[in-house]
Order: sequence, then structure tokens, then C-alpha cells
Amino acid sequence: MALRAALLAVCALGGQSPASAQTSAPSLPSELRATDPAPVDTAGAQDVLLEVTVNGVAQGAATAFKRTVSGALLVNIDDLAAWRLRRLAGQLAAQAVLIDGQRWLPLAALGAQASRYDATRLTLALTLPAEAFDATSLAAGQRQRLLPTPPSPGGFLNYDLSATRSKAQVTDDTLVLNTDAAVFGPWGALNSQQLLARLPARDSRFVRLETTYVRDLPEQLASLRVGDAITGANLTRPVRFGGVQFASNFATDPTLVTSPLLQFGASASLPSTVDVFVNNALTRSQSVPAGPFSISGIPTVSGAGTVTVIVRDLLGRETVLTQPFVASASLLAPGLQSYSAEIGALRQGFGERSDAYGTAFASGSWRRGLSERLTTELGGELSAKHRLATGGLVSLLGDWGVLSTQLAASSADGKGSGTQAGVSISASNLGAARLGLALRYRQTSQAFTSLATLDAPASGLVLASLQARAELDASASMSLGGRGSLAAAWIRTSPFDRSRSDTTIRSLSYSQPVGRRAFLGVSLQHVAQACGSVPGQSCGSHSASAFISLPLDAGWSASATAQDTAGRREFSLRAQRAPEGRLGASGAIEVSDRGLLRAESQYEAMQYGVSLDAERRPGSQAVRAGVRGAVGWLDGEWIVSRNLGDAFAVVTVPDSPETRIYANNLPAGRTDARGRIVIPNLLPYNRNEIAIEPLDLAMDMEIRSLKVDVVPYTRSGVAVTMPVRRLSPATGLIVNERDQPLPPGTELRALPGDQTVALGRDGRVFMNDATGVQALEARAAGQTLCRANVPEGHTADGMKDWGRLRCTPPAR
Repeated sequence: MALRAALLAVCALGGQSPASAQTSAPSLPSELRATDPAPVDTAGAQDVLLEVTVNGVAQGAATAFKRTVSGALLVNIDDLAAWRLRRLAGQLAAQAVLIDGQRWLPLAALGAQASRYDATRLTLALTLPAEAFDATSLAAGQRQRLLPTPPSPGGFLNYDLSATRSKAQVTDDTLVLNTDAAVFGPWGALNSQQLLARLPARDSRFVRLETTYVRDLPEQLASLRVGDAITGANLTRPVRFGGVQFASNFATDPTLVTSPLLQFGASASLPSTVDVFVNNALTRSQSVPAGPFSISGIPTVSGAGTVTVIVRDLLGRETVLTQPFVASASLLAPGLQSYSAEIGALRQGFGERSDAYGTAFASGSWRRGLSERLTTELGGELSAKHRLATGGLVSLLGDWGVLSTQLAASSADGKGSGTQAGVSISASNLGAARLGLALRYRQTSQAFTSLATLDAPASGLVLASLQARAELDASASMSLGGRGSLAAAWIRTSPFDRSRSDTTIRSLSYSQPVGRRAFLGVSLQHVAQACGSVPGQSCGSHSASAFISLPLDAGWSASATAQDTAGRREFSLRAQRAPEGRLGASGAIEVSDRGLLRAESQYEAMQYGVSLDAERRPGSQAVRAGVRGAVGWLDGEWIVSRNLGDAFAVVTVPDSPETRIYANNLPAGRTDARGRIVIPNLLPYNRNEIAIEPLDLAMDMEIRSLKVDVVPYTRSGVAVTMPVRRLSPATGLIVNERDQPLPPGTELRALPGDQTVALGRDGRVFMNDATGVQALEARAAGQTLCRANVPEGHTADGMKDWGRLRCTPPAR
């Protein structure tokens, strides 16, 4: 969002008042727009070289002037460019006079606020209005696009196996295996998720969850999916389907800011420093020359806030201006667009059936930022059973909130035409209390249909919101300063059956830090909904809870919770320990006054993760054990690891077993006996820093860099070899055919290659790294004197000893 004209910082010289701020190139002041200057008599004009200072800034080398008999100074109009006065020179070109084929402009035409000419020292000091200078454009942050590393062909299988035995009146055993497999390469990734379960009183069953080929296209900020996917609907509910989807994917470029960025412009009469603060956080400090300037691309946070601009000139004077703003992730930057297009069949019974598909359809959605304050949305669905079109707008409400509107119209066989309309208003971080407000209302006609409702009965999908005639949500939050924060919400859903009562949910919560480390929270909730067979009859339930948490030392924390649910009260205590870094043990224990006793334990190792949980309540008890991990293949080798996540790296540190490795500044583990380590759970398309602990490297290792940045594709792995290598030092004695040492300082070239080394005293040669060296060639004045073949030699204390090497002249 562009800052208004009032938000433009100004630095004035001396007692000058600040100039007006602007967001576009300013027009020249009236004193610089003279069109009928007095004629200048150039007869007898003499050349003079002067050192020029403009608004306190020296202009470098001396500048040539013409000085007339009357004492007037003329400047070559081409020299004004070096003073950043190109625009002024263009507007005053008509006043220039021609002398010896060059255009000279009377100095008085510049409209200087002050000028001082010293004929003795040959200096000239000018003070010009800020508007006279050429404008300077600055970017608040230079975007550096991250290019992902194309993956080598590979694959992986994440697995999570859990077994549960529960005992109440009878004993039940449950076994569940979840798998997540992928095969990837430069061509994309083929993914598949499965579920294998053995449940009490039921046969074992296998369910395929999803199978999808994905090809991400970072250059186009888009992705192609073939198989199971979710529609990219913006104004209607997304649904699962099987088919083909092509959609924008901003996640492939994390450096892209999709929402509008702030801009502002101002002018300064002296070179100055501009500091830009967003919500009191410094986001940019930039030096600017005298004249108009503009800064674009100022990042913001979602919600309302304040930008403060401080302009400080060479004399230390400050001009401070502030301007409120509002930003929203639902707005797109001007010209930026997102889209999604799908064709396929609706998925039915997800999680229950492997290959059940229903109604065939085509759908699409499109969003575009029309301006910094307005984004438009369009969408549509088409099937043999129904047609739907949607449209919406997202716009800013002044400098405090965001307004979203939407309208959808449908036509379905057997149901006729229906509509759905919605509006929402949101605001956050308002005022000193950081007040947040949100209001949403949606009205739906009973004949309205969308893809989400077409196969709902066949899918077993029963959502109250799909049967709602009207939905109204309201929420508010505010900061109480040092006394905590307060939040409230109210939700009402009205069914199509007007004889049934509305469902209303009211909630209130309060949170407050206690002391330096503890945290207190209290929440209340009341639900009123239709019940029974009497029209209009409603039932109500309530719940209340309060908790306090306290971090302890060595990764431990403790919490106490008291809750009341429909009159059933329970008080519990819980202590838990988090692992240090990504690996190690963690666990928790919980007890309550109603007889609950629960213990949880987990352990994450480099190649697996295990868990063991136990719970006992009056009349029942359960035990669950689990193991999780991954197997994979990359760069021609098999790997075994804990769960790999969406991206991973196989890092090799040559000749460096038991070397500590860090990933994004967190310990990742140690390399194995081959110097390899698998690092899971990297962030796709982000810069992941892989670093070596230098203290673990041998003394004879050459270190080119201790860090490597990895930018992986999603659902893939990257093979990384750290830029370190073990040196192979060597020494020997070089003698001629008469068995005499070659002279000190003789240049020796290692073959093959072009590595050179100077011979030491007594014919001794020492090479820091003799890897691959087969011969040494003595040279002088560009000519080969002799050549000595290098034997394998023997190693002593890690150094090769070539012994005595005879250097023979080349054959004539």
C-alpha cells in the first residue's frame, strides 16, 4: 500500500521549513521556471576552473565555467548531469547560450537558494531546493530468488507402525501401519500414501489414501498434479478428487511476497539517512542523496500497524513522520495472480475405500491483485449434474480493516437454481490495545449446490455447515498490556429446517504471563443446539477450564489443568521433557483426581524413532507401542533413517567419520564410519544451511567452506558432498644425473596439472598436497630442464616420502 502524501519525510537546510512530501516526481518551484531570463553578454567571457560544492557535497574534479566581463558565471549544461540535475537541465535548456558550439547556462537560471563564489580559492558553493535534483528510487529489500537443486533419481518409504492393547470389559488389540512412499527425480515425484489396519472385531484391511504424480515448476510458480488431489477453490469448499490439476504454487518461491508492499516518497535538501520502522521494528536504513527519493517494497505484517519514517540529515536534524497501514494475506500484490484448474471425478469414502470415485467434473478458480487495495476472485464448477459460478472482491477498509464479499449461483438437475452470498470484515492490531475484530456472515438457499454437496451422502460426509441456511461468526481479541490478553467468539448456525433451533457457540478466553516464565490461561464455552423431537427445543452444554504452565530446567516443563465439562470436574498435573535438538529422549507423565494415570515416552535416533505409552483409568487400561522411520535410495546407495519428511539430504564429509553436522543451526548428528549422514525434514524450496563442526576435522584436511546451502524440491532428496578433502603431503630429494641436488629455488611443476613449487635447500622438495602427482618437471625461463618420475613411496606420519628422485633431461 502506498503511503499517502502526508507520509513523506523532508530535510530542510538551515532555517528552511520542510518541503512538501510527494509520491511522484515533483514539479520545479516557480523560481526555477523562468522563461524570459535577462540576456547575457558573452563577449570576452573567460574560462575558469572551480571546485564546486552542491548542498554541502563536493562534486569531485574541478568544473569548467565561463565568466563574463560583468562577473556572471555560466556552466556547461552537460555538466549538470554530474550534479544530478538532468531534469532541471532539460527544463532550462531554452535559456542556454551557444559558445564555440557548446551550450552554456547562466548560473542564475538554476534558481539557487544561496551561492558563494570565492575568486581567490576558486571555489563555488551552491544551495539548491530539494525539488531541483533528480529523483532517487530505492528498494527496501532486494529479492534473491532461490533456485532449487535438481534431485538425483531416488525414492523413500516413511513408515509408522503402532500396536495398541486396550482392556475394559474385553481385551482389544489394534495394529495400524501408515506408509508414505515417493519415487523422485528431475522429472518430478510420484507419491503414494497407504493405510493397513487390523481393528477389533474386523478383518484386516488395506486402504490406499492417495497416489499422485507431482511436477513442480518453480520458474512458473506452478505445479502439475496427476492423480489424487484437492481442488483449489477459493469461494467454495475444496473437495478431494482424482484427475488432473494445474495450479499456481507460491510455495516454490519463499522469497516472493504475495501481498502488496508499502511504498513512500519524500525529498531531502541535504544528503540524509532514512530509517523505516514497521510497528517500531527497524526494517530498513538507507542513505539517500539530496533531492526527491522513493522507497518501495517495505514488508509489513498482517493486520493494522504503523510505519514510522525518520529522516536524519548531515547536520543531525531529524524529521519524524508516521502513517497507519493495514495489510492482509488475502490481498494479492498488483498484477500478481493465482489460479487452479482441475478436471476429474470426486473422491468418495476417503480413508475407507481405495478406489471409489463419483461425479465427473471440471472446475477452476482465479484471483488477481487489481491494485494495492483491491483483489478480485472468480471461480466455476461444471458437471453433468450441476453448474456453479462464483465471484468475489477483497478490499481494504481505510487504514484499519479488510472487507471480503462473495456471491455464488448454482443450477442443479432436480433442485433448480440456488445462491450463496457472504461478507466478512476483519481488523487486527488496532490501537494501543492491539484490538482484533472479525465478523462473517453467509446466507445459502436450500437449492444451492456445489461439488462439496454433490456426493456428500455417498461419501458419508455429513457436515452441519453444508445444511446451514445462515452462518454468523463474530470474534474479538485485545491486549490488556501487562495484564494479559482477552478473546471472545460467538458463532450461530441456522438450519434449513426452521422448526429446529439454531446452534450457538459462545466462548471467552483469557491468558496472562505469570512472573518471568509461567503462563496462565482460562477459557469458558457454552453450546446451545437443537435436541429432541419437539420443534424449537434446544439443549445447552457448558465447559470451563483453567491451566498454568511453567518451564523448568533441562528441557522439563510442568502444567496443571482444572476443567469442568457439563458438570464433570477433573484436576490434572502433567510433567514433560522435550529432547535437546532433533534427537534424544522425551516423555511425559500425567495424573488426575479421577484416577487417570498416563505415561508417554519417545526416543528419536538417527535411523528410527520409538514410542511407548500407557494409560490407566478406573475400569480400563491401554498400552501402545510404536516404531517409525524410513528407508530410501539416493545417488546409487541405500539409506536408513528416521522419518524423512518432505525433503532430505544425504551429506558426505570425505574421510571424516564421527563428525558433528548441523542443519539450520541445530545439531543433526554425527557422520558414520564412511563420513555420511542423512538429514531429514528439510524445508522444501528454502535455504537450508548444512554446516560442519570444524573441531572434528583432522589437521590435514583442506577446508574450502564449512557451510553449504541446500535448496531441495519437495518430496525429494539431495546428495551433498561437503567441500573439504584430506591433503596428501609429500617430500623428496631432487638430484641431477651426477647425483647432485638441484639448486635451491628451482621451479618444479607437478604433472599432470599446473601446480608449481620452489625447490628448497639441499634439493629438498615439499608439497602440501601431492594427490595424483606422477612426475616433477624442473623449469627455467619457460624451458624444461629435466623430469623426475614420482614413485608410490611410503607414508610416515601421514606424509609420503618419495626418497631420492633423479631428474633426467628430456631426450634431444
